[in-house]
Order: sequence, then structure tokens, then C-alpha cells
Amino acid sequence: MRVSSIFAVLLSGSMLAIPQIAIADSVEVVQEPAIGQLIEKEKAAYNSGNYAESEAILRLMIRREPSNAGFYNNLGVSLKAQGKLEEAIEAYQQAIRLDPDYAVPYNGLGNALRSQGKLEEAIEAYQQAIRLDPDNAVPYNGLGNALRSQEKLEEAIEAYQQAIRLDPDNAVPYNGLGVVLSDQGKLEEAIEAYQQAIRLDLDYAFPYNGLGNALSDQGKLEEAIEAYQQAIRLDPDYAPSYNGLGIALKNQGKLEEAIEAYQQAIRLDPDYAPSYN
Repeated sequence: MRVSSIFAVLLSGSMLAIPQIAIADSVEVVQEPAIGQLIEKEKAAYNSGNYAESEAILRLMIRREPSNAGFYNNLGVSLKAQGKLEEAIEAYQQAIRLDPDYAVPYNGLGNALRSQGKLEEAIEAYQQAIRLDPDNAVPYNGLGNALRSQEKLEEAIEAYQQAIRLDPDNAVPYNGLGVVLSDQGKLEEAIEAYQQAIRLDLDYAFPYNGLGNALSDQGKLEEAIEAYQQAIRLDPDYAPSYNGLGIALKNQGKLEEAIEAYQQAIRLDPDYAPSYN
């Protein structure tokens, strides 16, 4: 009897355990995505232009890894793309605090400061990026842009040329060089720089616009119009290309077409004074 009663107790204990296991198995365990998955999702969001989603994912990643300087740098990039310049600056500065020898956020910080018109601070940030990584072309290009905004044209040219030496297949510094040479009235050299930018990147709208400006200044109106039209095809939301097109058409005496081009520039950017003029 004792054996059988022990067996009954064990049996009843095992029977009681069965529903507990069943309940545990029925609960769905929700696991957070791995960091690698979040990185891929954030990249996809940013590349598709969904910057708000990119920001949200990066903030989640930072909660998971609050000492990751790269995440703060990328957050700065995403915030700047949304025009949230103060928040972008804070993000870049946090990346720098976490890793003072990390050159990339200094370049991003320079870009955000330049967008705010804080040119001296921007130049200082670009120069620090260059000190930390002297073989990276990108901060030299930003430095050239800031110096051009200060009308320090010779220094800007040096910065763009250094960017080109370091990365001769990058169209961007050729475009910047073309702008500065145009500002100096060196139109043939400017045209050559714009054409090189176009050869390197046929889908880059800005050098077509710059080329149109230089050709228009030379009185080559048909060629200028072709360049503006290509710039518009590649970037139909950029008001200055329509404004340049309007100038070239006006100079040809095509006033109705010029008015239409100016009006389109105004529709795209109601605060763009040259088109009203």
C-alpha cells in the first residue's frame, strides 16, 4: 500500500505539472530585433528618404548601445537631412565626446554648422576632421564650401584641389571648383571643371546648372539652355536651374517662356528672390 500511495502522489504531481508546461508553451516570447537587423532597417529607411523612420530606429539603437559613437554620428546625419540642425549638432557632439579621435562626426558637425551660417565654427570642425584623417577627401570638400561662402576663393580652390587629389573620381569637388572659378570669372576653367564632374557622374544635377551659368555668361545661350534643361530633368525641384533657364530665354527674347521658367522657380521656392527680380 505504501508503494502504491507513493506512486499515486508522484502521479498526481506529474499531472499537476502538465497544465503548467502547456501554459508556458502557449505564451509568445517577443524578442527585440538584433542590432544587425536594426542597422539594415535604418540604412534602408535613410536610403529611401524616410529620414523620420531612420531617426526613430537610430534612437532605439542608441538606447540599446548608448556608448556607440557611430550611432550618434548617423543620428546626426538623419537629423540634418530633416533640417533639425540643433539636434544634429548635439548628436555629432555626443559622438565626439564618446570618441574624440573619430573624424567622421567632425565633418558632419561642420556641415550642420555651415548650414546655420556659422562658418568659422564649421571651418574649425572640418580642420579637426582633416587633422584626424588627412587622407579623407570629404572634409576638404566641406572646407572648400565654407571658405567659398566667406569669399576666400583662393583658399577654397586649394581645398577643392586637395579633395580631388585624394579622390579623383569624386564629382562633388569638381563641381565646387567650377563654382569658385566662375566666381572669379575664369569661365573656361570653370566649364572644364563642370564637364569633368559630369563625366564622373552623369546623374549629378548641380554641375549641369553650373555649366549653364558659365555658358550663359559667355553668351552661349543654346548650350546653356541645354545644360539647364538637363539639370531640371535630373532634379526637377531645384529652383535655381529654372531661374537660370529664365535668364537664358530672356536673353534670347523668348519672354513668355522666360516668365514660365521664373514662375516655376517661384512655385518651387517662394523665398527665392532672384526669380521675382
